[in-house]
Amino acid sequence: MSNIDLEGEYASKALHILNISGLEAGCSYDLDEADLSALRDVVGIHVPAKCKRATLREKLWFDELPYQVHTGRELSLMLEGKKPLSSFTEEYPLHGVSFIPESIFERYVTSGQFIKAEYISEHKSLEGDIYATHWVFYALRGEEWRINAYILLLKLADTSGWSDDFERIEGALLGYEIWQNEAYIKQKKHHSQ
Repeated sequence: MSNIDLEGEYASKALHILNISGLEAGCSYDLDEADLSALRDVVGIHVPAKCKRATLREKLWFDELPYQVHTGRELSLMLEGKKPLSSFTEEYPLHGVSFIPESIFERYVTSGQFIKAEYISEHKSLEGDIYATHWVFYALRGEEWRINAYILLLKLADTSGWSDDFERIEGALLGYEIWQNEAYIKQKKHHSQ
């Protein structure tokens, strides 16, 4: 999966070619080989020839980090042994389609290469409403301790609030390096101001 920057005149041409009226916040669009060929040939955007599919979405603050986040690459990074733990979330109970990629991880759970765990966390909104989140974790065999540590982190955050130190622990559990966690925290603060 490749990242392709669409800015300025390229953006409007590309959206026109792809029949997309506009990028909506929080939405993404899966592009196939024909879409990428059109971007390459008609719009003139550099798309690596080996790229067979991509996702088009609006630019987000973490795209400016000095490293590539794991999002969307969890399975491949785990198979390469570069990511010890992946976590996915969705509302609970689910209203609509699940976006947790359980089907692509399942064969590795069945073979014993990955350990899977699920957790439901309940929260109270500022208005006092109760809502829940469904967490699905996948850990490399031998790294399953990270799941329990992550769940403990979530429980602690529920009582004391999320903090930069919790962000660092979460990043370490997910396989990010110390310098990456620091860059993430700095960038997140910059964009929340």
